[in-house]
Amino acid sequence: MLRRIFFFVLAIAIVAAIAALVYMNPQQTSFSLTPQRTVKLPVSLLSLAAMVAGMVLTFIVALFREGRRAVREWRVFREKRAAERHVELKSEARFFALAGNFNKARTLLKKATERSVRDVDSLVAYAETYLLEGKPEDAKRALEEGQAQFGNDPVLLFAMARTHRALDENGAAVTALERSSAAFPDSLQVLEPLRDILIAEHEWKKASEVQQRICDLRPNNRAERNRLLGTRLEAARDEDPAARDAILRSILGSDSSFTAAILERARIMREDGAERKASRLLEKFAAKTPRVELLDALEQTAGVEEADRVIKLYKSLVQSAGAASPVPPDAIRLRAARYLLTHERATEAADILKVVESVEFEHSSQLLWGMIHQAAGNWDLASVAYEQALDAAAFPRFEYRCGACSAVAGRTWRARCEACGLWSTLTI
Repeated sequence: MLRRIFFFVLAIAIVAAIAALVYMNPQQTSFSLTPQRTVKLPVSLLSLAAMVAGMVLTFIVALFREGRRAVREWRVFREKRAAERHVELKSEARFFALAGNFNKARTLLKKATERSVRDVDSLVAYAETYLLEGKPEDAKRALEEGQAQFGNDPVLLFAMARTHRALDENGAAVTALERSSAAFPDSLQVLEPLRDILIAEHEWKKASEVQQRICDLRPNNRAERNRLLGTRLEAARDEDPAARDAILRSILGSDSSFTAAILERARIMREDGAERKASRLLEKFAAKTPRVELLDALEQTAGVEEADRVIKLYKSLVQSAGAASPVPPDAIRLRAARYLLTHERATEAADILKVVESVEFEHSSQLLWGMIHQAAGNWDLASVAYEQALDAAAFPRFEYRCGACSAVAGRTWRARCEACGLWSTLTI
């Protein structure tokens, strides 16, 4: 009530002020509205009218500006709410996908895609629900439709590669990953599956190039370094002899214990008729690192005329065998004794066998003792040794095991562990 009285009094005061101004300023002046129409009013009234007109114009301008600001804030609020709803839809879709309700997840993701013009992520998630459901063909179709809309988006290409892999379309997967890696050259998420597919397809040269990029990103990772040497080794087999030998030398220059490269060089030498050269190479590396695969290859390569060199090597290894050796000391002693026996040096073999104490090798040790006694004509002792070998509690089956992942790889040595994919890691 008081507010109304106040505004009423204010209005009367304004009217009274206007009337007073008109009364005290009766002089009239002409005001032309148009060239043909002129109005005569008191000066004070015209001044007051101009002031009121200015106030009205100012009010209209201020109202327009505030209106624009209000519209802008409303648009921001609407976009914010749309973004929040977009996130809610994707979150709900992930929940339903995890719960196994893929149809509901796809419905929500489709709504999310429709709410955003460039929402590649929702499209990819939509396609991945088909992959989770075991329907890679439908996933591929959804991604192809998205590709028509978004083009060769790197995220879309990465998802397409996963779909191609699920369909065993490795060639198409490689193409998609190569395009994606062009946009993300330092992405391990892209480079690692690309390398794995290239290895599976035996594209060794390309695989080694990709693996080099991975090693640049992980310079201190030994497993990645091993894969680089392994892929280079496999790629070398497709090169001419000179280039192949240069690559193998480079590999051994990087890691002199990379057994696969040593054996590959020795194999090439044998095929070229250079058995003695191959024998010297194997002898050199076996002296540094007495691994079973190197000793096996040396025994198979060395001719009868080189038996003394191999025996000399074995005796040196027996003397220096220790806990740090990749092959147990008693295993080296048994190998040395067996090799001496095959070259009719039973007395020297017996001297080496006397220090074998490991229960793990009891069976093999007793067999060799039986052969030694048999060679000396001690049939009774030989019979006892053979019986002890048969009755031995520990009857070891020598199998190769991966030093990286501990997987058992059987009794045949391979350059690469099939379980973890690393090279030169199999040993007894």
